[in-house]
Amino acid sequence: MLADGKLKELHTASGGDWGGTKVDNAFKQMLIKIFSLPVLRKFQRQYTEDYIDLFREFEVKKREITPARDLTINTRIPVVLKEIFEKETEETVPEVIKQMNFDGKMSFTGDKLKVDASVFKSFFDEAITGIVDHLEGLFMESSTHGTTAILMVGGFSESAMLQSAIKKAFPDKRLIVPEEAGLVVLKGAVVFGHHPSAIQTRVCKHTYGIELNPLFSDIHHDNHRKFESNGRFYCKDVFDKHVEIGQKLNYGEPQSDRMYAPLTSTQEHVDVVVYASSERQPTYVTDKGCTQVGKFTINVRDMSVPLSMRTLNVTLTFSGTEIEVSATERDTGKVTKSNVNFLG
Repeated sequence: MLADGKLKELHTASGGDWGGTKVDNAFKQMLIKIFSLPVLRKFQRQYTEDYIDLFREFEVKKREITPARDLTINTRIPVVLKEIFEKETEETVPEVIKQMNFDGKMSFTGDKLKVDASVFKSFFDEAITGIVDHLEGLFMESSTHGTTAILMVGGFSESAMLQSAIKKAFPDKRLIVPEEAGLVVLKGAVVFGHHPSAIQTRVCKHTYGIELNPLFSDIHHDNHRKFESNGRFYCKDVFDKHVEIGQKLNYGEPQSDRMYAPLTSTQEHVDVVVYASSERQPTYVTDKGCTQVGKFTINVRDMSVPLSMRTLNVTLTFSGTEIEVSATERDTGKVTKSNVNFLG
């Protein structure tokens, strides 16, 4: 946090598929082992409300489980799921569970699936390991040195299992879990929408640039991209980088100023096409990871002005969730602006 109370991003936003849905999926995989995938899909398709209720009950159990819990967790299994299974397989649920390698830590009685606490806790393993490993990697980077606290937000942050694992993995860090952590992300989005300058410095998650057709170079350009115009050879689809991944961007501050010009004296307009790339050094806008995020056209029809004077200064300014692309005509001073999405 800066002296004026505004925030400064130190590292690009990053992460993986390690949220509460990963825990849900682990539970689902256990159900598949017991009932089989075809039976579970049939149950989901024909009895959708019961299927939703099954996972809604699991959600409650998931929020209640703690590292200290050692009692069996009981989950109600809809009778219709049991009936479909027995009709389709001609087996009983208790028989199948006995054949599974759970060492007596799971049983089925009536409509209750009884699961030992150790088995239930194992549903969290993959998600927690992914989060802890990722944090360990982040704290090893120079940009995060000196970090003393971890702020946990989002629904999964309310899990005692996750909180305990992070406290154990990072005993030197202060753990902060606000009330209603599941709503903090939404509240933050609302605040940011009203006050986008609250985050004064961002770290670019993508590389941004303009599509360019420069003079062709036998050394630097692919021959199949070569084309002729007015007796000169150019290269199409070149990615002209303005900012790159990891670059720090100050709110509302122009980050680049590049000059572009029509290819010929008879050209009546110039297209400014903005691309984002997931790579740090893209060569062409057709490279893997490149996405067009914006385009606007500027008329340059005054043929009385020499070609050398009909250039455009293009500037990218990053503000909030958008990038302001500004093109200033050198001869007239006319400014054309357009906003494109800021992907981070």
